[in-house]
Parts: sequence; structure tokens; C-alpha cells
Amino acid sequence: MTMIVKPQDVTDDHAINELVSSTLLRLKFQDRNNIREETHGVQNLAREETPELIRESLFQMDKELEALLSASHKHGPGFGCAYEQARSLPTTFVNDRDYRLKFLRCTLFDPAKAADKMIVHLDYLLLLFGPRALKESLKTNFFVKEEAVALREGYIQLLPFPDQSGRRVIVFLPQILSYTPTLRVKLGFFFCVVAMENAESQRRGVVTIAWFGSSPLLGIEGSTPRVPGTPGNKPVILPSGRSVANGLHARIIGIHFCFPDTPIFRIIRAFYVIAIGEHWRSRCVFHYGM
Repeated sequence: MTMIVKPQDVTDDHAINELVSSTLLRLKFQDRNNIREETHGVQNLAREETPELIRESLFQMDKELEALLSASHKHGPGFGCAYEQARSLPTTFVNDRDYRLKFLRCTLFDPAKAADKMIVHLDYLLLLFGPRALKESLKTNFFVKEEAVALREGYIQLLPFPDQSGRRVIVFLPQILSYTPTLRVKLGFFFCVVAMENAESQRRGVVTIAWFGSSPLLGIEGSTPRVPGTPGNKPVILPSGRSVANGLHARIIGIHFCFPDTPIFRIIRAFYVIAIGEHWRSRCVFHYGM
């Protein structure tokens, strides 16, 4: 049974903690334990890769891709259009072995999930960056002038070194909320692509840190936070209805929120707990008191 948090509960720490707890309790004990240990760097759930596992998984993934495309009408409008378009191009990466392995590693070698994620990922690349993104890997020159300025501002950045468990770390600063939802998603996709350049990073996954510091509310001065779901700031969702979470090919290991220990930031924490959804809520860790 899914717990429902009422609007008046966003200031109630107990209600928010109950929502987090109920999300975890719906998981099997072993799954819950694995997530917690992996989030804190105690273990890594990546499978041991053998030539047999890779060969069989790629074969099954190819079958799953064909099955999804043959029934694409069941998955919503536009589902799989980018993959179909990419396959007809003289130059593309979608059939490359290493490219498909990214999705298998992200899903712990589940061919059905990997095929679905790859199709959604390509649909997002086409939506966000256009047909060029189906022919070559994302680069900084994919961003127009105004977007390139946002890229250089550094409000989202990939740290140049991994954490002690070998995982890449992406940091989000609160000023990123002054960007449009579309620009935030484009930046997120770009940094995930960069973070997943090599096989070891794909196996170990990514840790994200949302650092709110001790700045004024949301750390944004002279601008209005653009939060998805508020008027004029719709979240970025494909015509098929698939969300960004379905299309990321980086395995998100942990999502750390760092807040000052003040009442207003506890309300902000409640917003994120509710908005982030059940898929990632179990991997959230909240830190207070910087």
C-alpha cells in the first residue's frame, strides 16, 4: 500500500520519514539491505562479467529490442522513433557492442530492462539534442550559446576524481534551479554521458550530491526557482509518457542532499522526498547541519 502525504504534512518530519520508511519496507529484505550497503559504499551490485554472460546478454537484448519495436504502438506515441531513425543512418553508434553494454551494466545485465532503457534514452537524445545526437556522442558543442554559458557556470559539475569506492560524483548546486527544466535535463544527460565513458565507471555507477550550503533560500538571488510542476515549468517527459529516470544510462547509486538544519530546508526536503518518486527515494540520503 502506497502512503499518501497530504499538503499539510510537508512540515511534519514524522510524516515525511514515514514516507521514506514505507518505500523501503515495500522492498524485499535483501533488496533493501543491498541498496543501503551500496549507497554507503559497502558493496557494489555489479555482476561479474564473463564472455558468456556478455555474449548471451547482448543476444537477448537484441531480441528484446526487436520485440519492443514490433509492439511500439503499445508503449505510447513516438516510442522507438529515435532508434528506428538511427538504424537508417549511414553512421551511428546504436549497434555498437560497447554502447549496448552501457545499458546492460546499468540494469545489472537484465536484457529486457536494458533494451527498454536504450530506446527511451535515444528518444530523449533526439528530443533534447536533435538528430545529430544519434550519430555521435554528446560534446560541449551540442549546446547553443546560451546553454554553453550555463555549462560553464558550473552549477552542475562532474568531479574530476571518484569517491573512495571508485564511483563518479556529480554535484548539483542550488543555482541550477534558475534554469529551465529542459536545460537541467540536457545538462544532466551530458554529464551522465561523460561520467560513463569507461567500463569501470559503468560498473561502479554514479553518486549525486545536491549541495544547498548556507546561502539564502535555494541559494538563488535575483531569480525565481523554476521547479518542475509549477506554472510554466512542466517536467520534461517524452510523448510516450516515459520520464527522464527511464532514460538515464548511468546507474545512480546514491542521491545525497546536504541542507542547513533550518525549518525552511526541512520543507524543501519534504518536497524532494515527495517529488523524486519511489524509484529513487530508496537511494536518497539526507544530511543536515553544514
